[in-house]
Amino acid sequence: MTPLHIAFCGQVRTPQLFEMSLRQVANLIERGLVAGAVIATWNSEITAHTALFERLQHPGIQVIGLNPPSSVTVPHSYFHQMTLLYGALRVLPTDALVLKTRPDILFDLEALPTLAERLLNAPPPPHDPFIFKRRVWVPQFEATSPFYVNDLLFLATRHDAMQLCNFDMSFELNNFFLDRPDQRLPDTPSSAEIRRYSYPFSRHFPLLEEYGNVIHMTYGGQPNRFSVLQHNISSKIYWQYVSLYMWILHNYFLIGRPHYEGRVTLVREEQLLGEKFSISGVNHYINMTDPTVFLDNYRKRCDGFGLLYCGSQEWTEAIFSGTMTDPSARALILDQVEAARAFSPSPERLELFRRYRAGLIAAAGLEEALS
Repeated sequence: MTPLHIAFCGQVRTPQLFEMSLRQVANLIERGLVAGAVIATWNSEITAHTALFERLQHPGIQVIGLNPPSSVTVPHSYFHQMTLLYGALRVLPTDALVLKTRPDILFDLEALPTLAERLLNAPPPPHDPFIFKRRVWVPQFEATSPFYVNDLLFLATRHDAMQLCNFDMSFELNNFFLDRPDQRLPDTPSSAEIRRYSYPFSRHFPLLEEYGNVIHMTYGGQPNRFSVLQHNISSKIYWQYVSLYMWILHNYFLIGRPHYEGRVTLVREEQLLGEKFSISGVNHYINMTDPTVFLDNYRKRCDGFGLLYCGSQEWTEAIFSGTMTDPSARALILDQVEAARAFSPSPERLELFRRYRAGLIAAAGLEEALS
């Protein structure tokens, strides 16, 4: 029997699309291609969409109703996301292979069994350190902000998905208050994706503990993005973070294509007119990297927000196989990986990091928050 399960986590913002997805899931279960599914959402959502849930009752689909975390004041919805995923994972078998997705995601579910087979047949990640049992498939990652990996959906064993479900408080301790406990930064992004993906590795790599002190200033949501990017590109410390990030992606993850060639669309609006169903949303499965160059990707291929998306395995494979002739790949990544993995803070490093962080605060335009 297949170990494959699907976990829908989140609010029901697009009920018609969700209903279509669940009918597909039921069909996959009945064909023996998927073992089951779980829907983890708020109790208020179940009440608001009672008719939908009643129509779609199926013995292979569980519905888990939860209440949002009370008194959570962190920005955005990090703790809410973790609450829903944890609720879903708790009811799945320990040997499950889980596609975590959302009710408002358009994904080719018919392609899921093949994707699952590719993941199970991929070489397992290294056991030094042991973090994941298998690799984790993700649609894409963003190359300029370490650990900004797409988390709208991912495919992982239940064990590995549990590593990506955490209530890490380091963001609040390190970043939400910069230098003064009474000075709260306005509109600071919570970097939910970064927090999810950096946490399992930060326990093993001290360099990531240092990086945790500047996460919110490297994230794509802050305003002076291009100033930050220029500061980082000129900094040796930044490339140490990136080198470890790339090494982890190469060893512990499967990236986007060629493993899955379908769509990953976050649907914002849906409309049903008679027999015609239309949607509009954001494509989250783009690729902007050139697999033959390294530094030029950062200089020339970022989008209007200063972000560089990679939705293909090609680039990281070219870097670590040594087939990329671009010398910047070796100088900025390959030659730094071992030192990044073995990093240990020292008084000299603390001073270098202090200077780097001060420059980053200036580039991000946050000096006033510290005055």
